[in-house]
Amino acid sequence: MRMLIAFGIAVSLVTTASGQSWVNGQGQSCDNVCRAAGSSPVVSGTYINGQTFFVCAANQNGEGFRAGYNLRPEWSNACWVGWGGREVGASSYSCMCTGNMSNSSTPSAGSGAIRVTEATYGGNCQGVTRGNVTSHIAQQCNGKSSCDYQVDYSVIGDPSSGCPKDYRVAYQCGGLAKETFAGTERGINPLVRLSCP
Repeated sequence: MRMLIAFGIAVSLVTTASGQSWVNGQGQSCDNVCRAAGSSPVVSGTYINGQTFFVCAANQNGEGFRAGYNLRPEWSNACWVGWGGREVGASSYSCMCTGNMSNSSTPSAGSGAIRVTEATYGGNCQGVTRGNVTSHIAQQCNGKSSCDYQVDYSVIGDPSSGCPKDYRVAYQCGGLAKETFAGTERGINPLVRLSCP
């Protein structure tokens, strides 16, 4: 059963077309998150109890994003991914959403300028506070329709010496919540791209 689910999720991830986007899961069901963004959650199958598997992705332990599932009601506050030979519930995850359910004549929820809501450098390291670098990227990117941000520890500081750190940014485009991520290695300063459609 798990192999079938993983295959379905992988197919969904590979065939991402325009109109699909990753939205910050915020510890909620992907169904609720996507509908709040004016979209529908991408479904990968149905569990034995009749509940729907929603496609999500998480970067467990900073080793790179991997596909997973979000299942209501018991497992809706995490993205369940394979890690270390077992399934684990990742509390920081993104949900795959598709389409625009709005029948309104107003601009879509994804239009507008970037507004950074949270940026964390080293969130994968023990003892690092979420949102520790929000002001740095917000000053550079807020109000723009697209923004390239260079992650540079000599500017933003090193919150956890000796731990290879990831960099995660949650932001809004109008009413649409978005998230971007960069894994880092010591001495490499990745570029993070934020954009509003």
